[in-house]
Amino acid sequence: MAKMFRVKWGIPHPIEVEAEIPEWPNKDADGNTIYENTHFLKAEDAWPVLLREHEAGVSLHCSQVNQLRHQLRKAESDLVEATLHNEAAIKKQRDWARIKELEGGNG
Repeated sequence: MAKMFRVKWGIPHPIEVEAEIPEWPNKDADGNTIYENTHFLKAEDAWPVLLREHEAGVSLHCSQVNQLRHQLRKAESDLVEATLHNEAAIKKQRDWARIKELEGGNG
């Protein structure tokens, strides 16, 4: 069995695994398919890939948070606008009801 190092997002270090045939499309001893961007014969080759993967994860989640913040600001703005429309409609309905009451309820 050959020793290999597998990179997995969320694990902060290369995982040492073994494989009978350390190349694609074979599997490591843990049952994971060996790919050239996930399995390495040397730990020093795995570390840069692992760091890039984690940096990409941070970047992705930052983008998602920024997008959600934008959506939240838009939703808050829409809520303010809807509230103003609602308050205006309530006032108009009350004014209409008062006029109708003064007219004696006709119409």
